[in-house]
Amino acid sequence: CVPFDAARFGDGLWITVYTCGAETPRWQRLAQSRASRLLPSPNVAGQRYSFSDDGGRVLNYAELVGAALHITAGGAFEAVDAAQRCPKDFSVQIDGGTVCVGGLTLALPISGPGYLRVLYTSPAIRILTSLTRSPDRWEDAGLVAVQLPAERVAPDWV
Repeated sequence: CVPFDAARFGDGLWITVYTCGAETPRWQRLAQSRASRLLPSPNVAGQRYSFSDDGGRVLNYAELVGAALHITAGGAFEAVDAAQRCPKDFSVQIDGGTVCVGGLTLALPISGPGYLRVLYTSPAIRILTSLTRSPDRWEDAGLVAVQLPAERVAPDWV
């Protein structure tokens, strides 16, 4: 059991390098589609969490055809208790999304609640799990995701 420290949780993009659970999450299926295998480098899928005095923000990011075609979903998150150790739980409220094609950005009607549990975090790795199924089935309950900072996985991306 490690202490939970927002600074250790890390700003910036963290790339999902491994998932397991009952079902592959929809965002991962899109990022690993058959068309993506033709790209010179793999698609990136991950998250940015940022903490501030006004609360936390999350941005989920998945490339479909590299950065030229990607989707996002973003919203707010907040701790559900005062626990200072992992596992640390957060409620999440997604309030919108986008699809970006080249320089054109279109809004997506993505919204709904979620629940995040941080099982482990350090400056080098974090392990997260979803305790509930997302309303539109982007993720199933029981999903476990392992994430690394983007600069460790794709230094040319950051």
